[in-house]
Amino acid sequence: MTSFGLYVHIPFCASACPYCDFAFVAGRQGMVDRYVEALITELEERLAALGPDPTFQTVYFGGGTPSAIPVDRVEKIIDAVRHRATVVPDAE
Repeated sequence: MTSFGLYVHIPFCASACPYCDFAFVAGRQGMVDRYVEALITELEERLAALGPDPTFQTVYFGGGTPSAIPVDRVEKIIDAVRHRATVVPDAE
């Protein structure tokens, strides 16, 4: 069985840090729902390309400030991953 690590980029920040090199947007919270929907669509396509029931050892949220989006949107992303893939019980 092949297992993978999943990186989920969340580009939202409260403000711009001068040292940051990540792709991000500041003050655009109104875009969160559209971004989450687009992200889930892309996840579906990429997970399908990995074959039946891909398995993840790691699911990492990074980018801007993942905590800048509401918890229920993070849960929606996690649910989408779990619906289409296996996340091992002791995943990081």
